[in-house]
Amino acid sequence: MFGLVLKSLVAAREFRELREIARCHKKLVADRARHINRIEKLLQMNGFKLSSAISSISGIIGLKLLEKLAKKAAFRPKKCVSAWTGALSAPQKKLSAR
Repeated sequence: MFGLVLKSLVAAREFRELREIARCHKKLVADRARHINRIEKLLQMNGFKLSSAISSISGIIGLKLLEKLAKKAAFRPKKCVSAWTGALSAPQKKLSAR
């Protein structure tokens, strides 16, 4: 060996491409989670505690609520609660009190 560096293994092109795709996917998932957390933090700073009412703001109900918030400046929790009572995790009385 006389001090020479051993040859390193270079993976086949297919494996390198799969690794690159996996890295890209991992980054996209992390970015998505970061954006969801930012949205939730922004909502909480403005008085919307959706995390106590729904399990995820990125779910169907959460996205519908976010669409309503984006379309209208006025937000009426009683209407939303009556429309989606079965899908909410918090009791209806707790949400309607606001």
